[in-house]
Amino acid sequence: MVKISVIVPVYNVEDYLKECLDSILNQSLKEIEVICINDGSTDGSLEILKDYQINDTRVKVFSQQNKGLGCTRNVGLEHAIGEYVFFIDSDDYIIEDTLFNLYSHAKEKNADMTLFKLLNFDNETRKTQPIKYFDIPFLKKYGESTFNCSDLGEKLYGVSVTAPGKLFKREIIEKLRFPEKLIFEDTPFVVESIFLCERMLFVDEYYYMRRVRKDSITRSNFSRFSDCIEIFNMVNDISRKYGYYDIYKELLFSRKYQNISTRFQEVNKRDKQEFFDKIKKDLILKEDEVKELDFDKVKPKAKHFYHSAVNSKDFNEFESSLKHEKNHNNKKTGFKKLISALKKKI
Repeated sequence: MVKISVIVPVYNVEDYLKECLDSILNQSLKEIEVICINDGSTDGSLEILKDYQINDTRVKVFSQQNKGLGCTRNVGLEHAIGEYVFFIDSDDYIIEDTLFNLYSHAKEKNADMTLFKLLNFDNETRKTQPIKYFDIPFLKKYGESTFNCSDLGEKLYGVSVTAPGKLFKREIIEKLRFPEKLIFEDTPFVVESIFLCERMLFVDEYYYMRRVRKDSITRSNFSRFSDCIEIFNMVNDISRKYGYYDIYKELLFSRKYQNISTRFQEVNKRDKQEFFDKIKKDLILKEDEVKELDFDKVKPKAKHFYHSAVNSKDFNEFESSLKHEKNHNNKKTGFKKLISALKKKI
């Protein structure tokens, strides 16, 4: 019996792929399958995969033209037969006994999803750095007990939405698919899986080593950062589907526009007008949703973003408004720190 299907999307990672595959195949849990999907690599990644397939029957290799991470993971899900599913990016690796420990925890608690911590490491220096978002500290209070989305309340939207970092019971997610031709595709998949899970478990351990490199997919796709608009609309639709939107609509609005604001300020200047046009179009489409909101419950940053977008004629005016607010907030923060320092001195 295959206990865990490990899904590995592969695209031009010949320098890191062996470390990833070795970390999987050397696990103490042997009853696994390793589904590797070559997404149109133009380097030596496919040859590496073929070598591993020849030497280990647990490795299954599929190849396709480049279609993106969402489509690639979906191919893996279509072929998975394991009791559980584990996602790993092909430039990352997992520590010894990860799969055995997670499988044991999941079986003991009959968990639909077992969450754990990811640890960033620098590709050049190998120096590690814990990230609060990937540590999910608010889950520690559950200890060894299971929980579900009702227990989490609004915190369910604060769970790390990376597909890696979780062991999924396959029967729970077998009908779910990642959105294709979009980046940030993990978000709606993970959010819906949380709604589907009756029993989730958090293991307060670092099992997954997440490589931080300058040429990673997310960092190299600034021109597609506007995809976050569609992604957050999907999250809202999923929340409606499971009866959570009306409860948390102000929170969802705040998270959506805070995120869009951040992404807009990160993109290159040549992409800002197109991004701004998408924001304006989305505001028109979502006008009825906005009318239903209690703006007193909306976060200030999201509120300012919304009003700036509505009142700006072009991206230059919009960006100027965002920078003005950012500078204003920085000054407020500076004054607060100064006052705090003076109080301590007194």
